[in-house]
Amino acid sequence: MKTYDGTAKEVDTDAVDFEISTRDGRKKFAVRRAYTVDKLNITTNPPVTELQMDSWSHLAGIKFPCVNQDEVTVLIGIDVVGAHFDSKVRPPPPHLDGPAAFKTPFGWCLGGKTGPPSGGEGVVFNSRISTRERWSSLDAAMQRSWTEEQDYSVCKVISTNEKCVEEILKSAIKCQNNQYTVALMRKSKNSVFRDSRDMALKRLFASERPFARDPEHAKTYDAVVQEEVQCGHAELLTAEEAKIQTPTKWYVANFGVNNGKKVQVVFDGAAECESTPLNDFLQHGSKYFPSMVGVLSRARLKPVPLSAELKET
Repeated sequence: MKTYDGTAKEVDTDAVDFEISTRDGRKKFAVRRAYTVDKLNITTNPPVTELQMDSWSHLAGIKFPCVNQDEVTVLIGIDVVGAHFDSKVRPPPPHLDGPAAFKTPFGWCLGGKTGPPSGGEGVVFNSRISTRERWSSLDAAMQRSWTEEQDYSVCKVISTNEKCVEEILKSAIKCQNNQYTVALMRKSKNSVFRDSRDMALKRLFASERPFARDPEHAKTYDAVVQEEVQCGHAELLTAEEAKIQTPTKWYVANFGVNNGKKVQVVFDGAAECESTPLNDFLQHGSKYFPSMVGVLSRARLKPVPLSAELKET
């Protein structure tokens, strides 16, 4: 369940069907797939005094019973439309800042402001419920998976911010000498980077200690760096160029990770300079990694699954 402010909470529940009626039995409403909980956490309504009722002339003659929050056992959703609306509504006059009354098949309801903010206001909360069914046994879940055809094609949904980032990315890509370069996806063109040279040097000196203990690792790491330079992916700066600091220059610390096959150079955008990492200045775009659920599900569609790995040229 996700509330109006985005707070999400997972609740164990059962879906039930039932019928609810007015006390006189004249009107009945069918409720389908209602969700059960052990206890309804009902917020106490702001108190409404007799003096307030007398000041709201548009509510004259209406009696609102005092209901204890522990007496509430059912919350009727708006999907049961007939249980909410009737033909009688008493809104406050234009000059009065007060609540409105509307009649339902179960009686009159009061909604809206019942006092100044310091004294408590009537508040309407919205929530959105998403369900995830839990199967009683793994066998039942697997049986459903194999007997029902499901579409595991990826439907990518991106936010407005991600769309803006993609547009910036497309405009920042340049091809020169058959090589592509991409500018940093800065959040603001006016942002000024920290002078991160000292931070990067400290990280470099710290990384040299494990190199001294493991010369073979140091040799492999150096070979990877040299390969980046030879392929044109990296460029060696002169001593004078390295000393120049501009608002758009950042010295990125890096380290090597051995994945069992080779050493991979990782550029650490999370390394902090003056308590701020490079990542804080950059936009985060969409994730393009495929869903493992989709990969594994599509693998059974053909007799032989294939995989491949791309390597730079």
